[in-house]
Amino acid sequence: MAPVYSSTRATLTDQAYQEIKRRIICLEIAPGAAFTEPRLASSLGLSKTPVREALARLQQERLVEVSPRTGYRATPITLKDARELLDLRDLLESEAIKLATMKQVDGEMLGTLNDLCHVNYDAAEPSSIATFLN
Repeated sequence: MAPVYSSTRATLTDQAYQEIKRRIICLEIAPGAAFTEPRLASSLGLSKTPVREALARLQQERLVEVSPRTGYRATPITLKDARELLDLRDLLESEAIKLATMKQVDGEMLGTLNDLCHVNYDAAEPSSIATFLN
């Protein structure tokens, strides 16, 4: 039988994962920025174990990298990454339009799809990332 604390730790790991990922995506942890596990754990108000487990998940997703003798750093974003993301967005938007026309979606749904296609992130306005991600 699993220890009683395992589900609590999993929950804390999930919380740490979500918050660290949010900080990276919202650029609160800048691309390439170095950070340590203890400092991050302290800022999250958590122990190091759930933070370490969350960082392992984020490393698998290539959002963080281990920096020998210094801790971790947020994976830098390259021009290639940005181009691939824009290419993916083009593919998804085109497929969404195709599916909508095949299913004869009503006008309201087409309006919603159109609105979604025009949601953009404005680097000059960092708060716009929340709208872009939702």
